This record gives sequence, C-alpha cells and structure tokens, in this order.
Amino acid sequence: MLQIWNKLRSRVPLGVLCVAISTVGISCASGVRPGSASGAFNPGTISVGGLAVGFVVNHESSKSLKSYQRHLYSDQLATFILENNPQLKGNIDSYNYVSTRIGKPFESLINSYKLEGDLSPRALTQLKNAQLRRRFLMLVSILPVDEEIQMSVDVEPVLGAAYPEVEDYEDVRYQTGRLKAVKVQVYDTSQGRKVLDQIYSSDHGGLLLAAERNGRRYVGNSLLGAMANSVTNRIRNSGSSGHPPAPSSAATLNYIWERIAKSMPGAIAS
Repeated sequence: MLQIWNKLRSRVPLGVLCVAISTVGISCASGVRPGSASGAFNPGTISVGGLAVGFVVNHESSKSLKSYQRHLYSDQLATFILENNPQLKGNIDSYNYVSTRIGKPFESLINSYKLEGDLSPRALTQLKNAQLRRRFLMLVSILPVDEEIQMSVDVEPVLGAAYPEVEDYEDVRYQTGRLKAVKVQVYDTSQGRKVLDQIYSSDHGGLLLAAERNGRRYVGNSLLGAMANSVTNRIRNSGSSGHPPAPSSAATLNYIWERIAKSMPGAIAS
C-alpha cells in the first residue's frame, strides 16, 4: 500500500477534525493553551533535564489499551523523538523505566489519567516522590476520532503520440485517508505542573495521510477498447477497482508520533 500526502478535497471540510472532537465532548481548553509550551519547556531545559515518555492510553470513552500496547506506543514515540532530537541521546526514557520507578501506584496512575485526562494533584505528588531521573514526563491519550475518508477521484486525459484518441482514455487516481487524533501533555516533574497540552492529528495544514490506487480507463465507444480496458482494470487494479483501503491505524499513529517528535522545542526538523 502506497502512503502519500494529499490535499483535502471540498467534501472534507478543513474543520472536520474540530467538529469530530467537539461531538465526543473533548475540550481543547486546559491550564496551558493548546499549541503553546510553557517557558519551562524549551530546548535548553529539555536537553539538560531530559524527557520520559511515560505511557499512551485510549480516551476514557474507548476500550482500554493492553499493557503491551501502552509499552509499544510509548517506545515508538520515544524512538521518533530521539531521531529528531539527537541532543536527547542518553537523556530519554520510556514506559519500562517509568513503570519500574513509580512501582505499584503506576497502574492506578494510568487508570486515573485515562478517566480524567489530566494528572491529579495526588498523582503529581507521586511523580515528585518517585524522583524520575528525567525532568519532563510526556503522556498521550488517543482520542476517539477514527474516520476513513474517500477523497474525490482525480481524472486526467491521456496525452501523447501513443494515444492519439485523447478523449478516449484517461488516468484515474483514487485516494483514501484515515483521520486520527491524540492529545499530548508534558509535565514538569520537578515543579509538579503541566507545561504542554496540545492535540495532534493526521490532518495537518490541509493535508492527510492516504493510500493511493492508480489506473487507466477507456471512455470511448469502441467495444474492443472497452473490453481491453476491463482486462487492464483486473491486471493493474485500475479505474473500476475504486478506492483502496485507508492506511492502517498503526501507520497513522506512526505518522502522528513523527509529527509530535518534529514539533518539539529544539527538534532538528521543527
């Protein structure tokens, strides 16, 4: 399956993500304005203090992730962050270290975060008492936004000497995207406060991660041409095959992890 970038079509309004989020009762409002980081969370403090990607959970209205999924997603996100923030080498941790350091209260901390969407004052106190070796702790909640979007079909006439009947053939392109979103929070464990609260999605800047299927079809009146086109469709998965399946949830989350990594203060791709 080919993963590509596509401009959203008119049938997919740019505000669709906001509408989807509001309909499931998720608010962007928080103690720290979404899209902005506190002055305590900057390239210098991250490089010196370090970062731990504690865990990834599903939103309260969604089925809970299994322990291995929380572990896997946290490690994936930490890997993307390190690739885009080489200054953190040797100064970044993930799920295994955080769970071991916090100990028995870790499971209740996860459940509390899943239900409340924030760390409670009690949980912040637990973090300070745990004395993590990394100053900043990143927590992620996967929002209940999961939509397959079939975009308008691109159609272009076939040009060139090989196809003199310009109006009899056309190239077609079908694209299907997947819309997912996550909420990212970062806490300053030394001060016991939240320094970042932001929503990331697979829809960004009018672009959407999508799968693509291409083909050529005959649109003339020749019976022979129509038959040949039918065979071509079966061989090349072209015109009449329709939209392909959307990118998998795993592939879409990987893209979002990369977006998070590239947007961190001091990232080489920011």
